[in-house]
Amino acid sequence: MQFISHLDFLRLIIKAIKKAHIDVAYSLGFNPSPKLSLGVALPLFVKSKGEIMDIELYENIQPADLMKKMNEFLHEGCRIIDAKRMPDKHEAIEIEARWASYEAVLLKKNLKKNDVEGIINHVLSQPSILVERTNKKGLKKQVEIRKSIGHIHAEENSDPIKIKFVLKATNSNSFGEDIPILRADDFINLVFPDTSWDIIRTELLNEKKESLF
Repeated sequence: MQFISHLDFLRLIIKAIKKAHIDVAYSLGFNPSPKLSLGVALPLFVKSKGEIMDIELYENIQPADLMKKMNEFLHEGCRIIDAKRMPDKHEAIEIEARWASYEAVLLKKNLKKNDVEGIINHVLSQPSILVERTNKKGLKKQVEIRKSIGHIHAEENSDPIKIKFVLKATNSNSFGEDIPILRADDFINLVFPDTSWDIIRTELLNEKKESLF
């Protein structure tokens, strides 16, 4: 997932569905497309421990059989490792997902553990963090992102240094608050400038920061 875009990954899944002759449901209209959702787009060059997708089917196939049929046409390193049947009124992933959890490993030892912990404590103590963003019209504005940081801590006894954090992943409101999205790479560059980290998205979370799967 690190070197493939969200759209390319979507095409890869659709191709596997067609080759496996899975009877997937299609949207209505002049340009029908398979009813599947890949949730929150993963930024390019950010790794993932596992992505979640919804597929709406016409056929009554067992989850294990669906996994087996699709994995026959997916590349090495891109495998379905679990599947389960969801209720009919289950919300799509891009609606239910609100937050995402990450871990990042320091690649170059230009920071010490005490430095990292000090920076984290400083960030968490701030009542407000403003960043400048440019909208689609090219206008710049100050955006408050302190509430976009759900959690951050440094792992104990980790060598190299590893941090874990939770960030706002979608534009959906959380308990009535309009909290802006914060990308993992932007967050790392903001908090730890001039450092290099290996970032991995570990899970997508709901409004209560609970795992979706």
